[in-house]
Amino acid sequence: MGRVGASEAEVWAVGGGAPPAPPVLLRRTEGAWQRVDVAAISGDGHALYEIWGRAADDIYAVGARGLVLHYDGVEWRREESGTSVTLIGVFGDPSGEDVVVAGGRSSGVVLRRSGGLWQVRGLPEEDGLDGAWIDEDGVATVVGRRGFIGAFPRASSGWVREASGVEDELHAVFGVPGGPVFAVGGRFDMAPYTGVILRRSP
Repeated sequence: MGRVGASEAEVWAVGGGAPPAPPVLLRRTEGAWQRVDVAAISGDGHALYEIWGRAADDIYAVGARGLVLHYDGVEWRREESGTSVTLIGVFGDPSGEDVVVAGGRSSGVVLRRSGGLWQVRGLPEEDGLDGAWIDEDGVATVVGRRGFIGAFPRASSGWVREASGVEDELHAVFGVPGGPVFAVGGRFDMAPYTGVILRRSP
C-alpha cells in the first residue's frame, strides 16, 4: 500500500487485491479515514500500488493493468497510460509537470508524462520495475528486479544502466537534493531471506 501526504490535514493511501476486488483508495481528513469509490473509472484495474502528489490538487495513483488515476482537487479521473502492464511506482518533479512511472512484471516499462500525455518506453530485455524517482535535474532513476537501476535523462530517448552490484529485487529509490540516492529491496522468494540498502554518493 502506498501513501502520500497531500497537505498537513490530508493523507491518501492506496491498495487492493485480486479480481474482482476493486482498487482501494483511502483519504484521511480531520483524523478519520474514508474510502473513495473509484470503481466506475478504474475499469479492469483491481489494485493500486503507489500514490504520489505535488499538491492537494495534483495527485497520481498507479496500479494493475496500466491503471493511472489523477486527482485535480475535485475529482479522480482515469488517464490513458498507453499500456496494460502492472504499474508499481510513481514519482514526479515537485517544481514542474514531469511524472515518471515504473512497472511491468515479465519485462520493464517506464512511463513519462509530457505535455499532458503519457509516453511509454518498454525495456523488453529487462525484468519488471518497481520504483521511480526524479532528481532536481530531471534525471529519472528507476529500479527493479535482478538489481536493475536505470537512469533516464529528461530530454533524451536513451537511458543508462547503472551497476548495482546485487541481484536482489530493488523495490524503491529516493534521493536527497544535492545528496545521496538510496535504493532498497531484498530477496523474499527463497531462503535465505535478505534485505539490501544501496547508497549512491553525489
